[in-house]
Amino acid sequence: MTSAGPTGVSRPEVTRPPAVPNVNWHGVLAHHARRTPDAALTVYHGATTTYGEMAGRVADLAAGLQRSGVGRGDVVAILAYNCPEFLETLFAANHLGAIAMPINWRLAAPEVRYILTHAQARVLVTDQSLMALGAAGADGLELTRVVIAEPPDAEPVEGWLTLAALRSSGTTGARAAAVACGADEIHRLMYTSGTTGHPKGVMLSHGNIAWKNLAHLVEFGFTAGDLGLAAGPLYHVGALDLTTTTLIAAGATVIIHRSFDAAAVVEEIERSRVTTVWLAPAMVNAIMTLPDVEHRDLSSVRVIINGGEKMPIPLIERIQRTFPSARFADDLFGSQFVGEFDLRQCRLRPQQAHERIAIREGNDDLRLLSFMQQDLFASIDLRLSCWQAISNFLHDAL
Repeated sequence: MTSAGPTGVSRPEVTRPPAVPNVNWHGVLAHHARRTPDAALTVYHGATTTYGEMAGRVADLAAGLQRSGVGRGDVVAILAYNCPEFLETLFAANHLGAIAMPINWRLAAPEVRYILTHAQARVLVTDQSLMALGAAGADGLELTRVVIAEPPDAEPVEGWLTLAALRSSGTTGARAAAVACGADEIHRLMYTSGTTGHPKGVMLSHGNIAWKNLAHLVEFGFTAGDLGLAAGPLYHVGALDLTTTTLIAAGATVIIHRSFDAAAVVEEIERSRVTTVWLAPAMVNAIMTLPDVEHRDLSSVRVIINGGEKMPIPLIERIQRTFPSARFADDLFGSQFVGEFDLRQCRLRPQQAHERIAIREGNDDLRLLSFMQQDLFASIDLRLSCWQAISNFLHDAL
């Protein structure tokens, strides 16, 4: 194509390639820290961390990690119980364009070692109570060992840095600039359980997380006024992605429980008026076996996300009575793949139906138009929540 210049002489029209959007997950934190710095991001053991405070800690920790040699594409492993430092480490890794990798703390040391080796992790951040497991798993590996110490200013253990000291080291000198990441760059590695062989590293991109969050905000209508509860382990996509990252995207608050306790969950919901929570089937069963649960005021919950296995109809009917205001959503796999796929969204309403699955495929969506069991399920919708699912596992064929 040509266009006329100022002198009327035709000249070729220059076509500029479209700019690649920056969808680094860290940008969500930075956005809310600018707009609502005093809003609560997490509440943990009664202590609140605001968006502004988290952003400051993340910037300092990122600078400390950078001084330890972490850069774009490096893997930062997290072996820790639920705590704000878990999220801080994840954000700090992404700040540098590095990849966060939560590890299941129920694994044995050889399994932890396999994952650290397979992912070529550069840093291991571990909970103080999990140091023995982390030390055994990282034995002989060339990586930086960091412990989330209690108290934070505790004396360091030989061979380990404390997270507080690493963060403090980042306060001297200029802070590292946040790295722009495209949609296809890896945000996080989530390893499978390895039931059919060695665990495989599922590569979740920044685009996966962005589109998953957008789908949740649109479908469930989450806003900054919502209050989530992360009671399941943050190493699992359930608590991390079906509650925590979604609500952070909305600028909302997440209450963090260090580990799951059914009675504590019910107490928290009733006291704090939690509006959404992810519960695995075993967690649901534990809650529903509490002797007085159907007499507690759990009406504040408007969205419960569940997944992993089919629940019997009588149990679902009890859940309806116990959480009278809640919409129930069942995740697709209950696995690490939820970063690619959104949810089967189930509205619990009695309806005469029969079991039927109809699938329609399109360029950007995959829809279960109907999947109905007896007289309870209807309108279950499965969406592919980004333009592509994973094409491969890390270092392994899909």
